[in-house]
Amino acid sequence: MAKEDKVIKKILEDGERKRREILAKYEKEATELRKKEEESLRKLVDEHERKLANLKSTRKSQLLSAVKLRLRKEWAKFEHEIVDNLLKEAISRFLSDNTAHGYRAWLCKMFKYLKDTEKITEGEIIVKHGDPVLDHKFLTEINRKLGTNFKLGDRHHKLSGGFIVRTGDVEIDLSIDSILDVNRPNLEKEIKQSLFGC
Repeated sequence: MAKEDKVIKKILEDGERKRREILAKYEKEATELRKKEEESLRKLVDEHERKLANLKSTRKSQLLSAVKLRLRKEWAKFEHEIVDNLLKEAISRFLSDNTAHGYRAWLCKMFKYLKDTEKITEGEIIVKHGDPVLDHKFLTEINRKLGTNFKLGDRHHKLSGGFIVRTGDVEIDLSIDSILDVNRPNLEKEIKQSLFGC
């Protein structure tokens, strides 16, 4: 039996050695697989963290852009209100100025412009109700000085100052409002430059 015992022992030892080899091989493969899985998981986590950081950065950028846009709109609104108030104040002062450079002198220049440039010497003059300067007396004086025949109309128009002349089917708007509307972009630019340096 000793020979049989030796063979059994040899078979058992060979089996044990083979089992250990197989176990070592599988442990090595399991360790490599675990390392690959950990590396893959680490890469996935890193990628998601980068995406999250980019998303946060993008969102932050979007919020910052929205805030800047809102501030620009608020600033533009503020500038517009300042310009409006300054222009209203300037018109008010201009209308009450009866000096050689004031409203009365400007009206004289507008009638002279009608005669000399537009070649209009007669027509109905439409003014704002209660214009402090442009009345029958003023118009009679203008007609006498320029040799024109303008008549003060019965109708009134909502104007800040100045007038509209109607001759036949033609109307020429020489109101302060229309002149200001035409020149507003340049005036606004000058006022902003003067006040805000931009």
